Amino acid sequence: MLHNFFAAPDFLALLRFWDRVRAPSGVAVWDGDFAIVPAELLPNLIVAAWSPVPVYRYVGRECADRFGADPTGLPNGTFTGTVILFVTTEQLIEMLFIKERGEDPSDLIIDMIERFYLQHE
Repeated sequence: MLHNFFAAPDFLALLRFWDRVRAPSGVAVWDGDFAIVPAELLPNLIVAAWSPVPVYRYVGRECADRFGADPTGLPNGTFTGTVILFVTTEQLIEMLFIKERGEDPSDLIIDMIERFYLQHE
């Protein structure tokens, strides 16, 4: 099992891709051309447009299989049966620290989902 998320081959490939499409301002800029995305990233990639409401622009094959359906083209919230949880970088780092302490990082995800349901009762 991989002990360091930041050493994962997919994560490193994603970093190399973002670095390659970085603008002079330092911000990664991508025009939506999937031909330039490394092929090994596509099965586990989710792309969403955020204005005015989040819409799934691309959901990779592996992700769609895990969801049980392909929500590509659907606004976030119209895809029923699955909660799509957006995890911030800070939350991901917290999960890594939780794992390093020998605890289960999925507890943080469960807490986030429970807070979501409480807010939308």
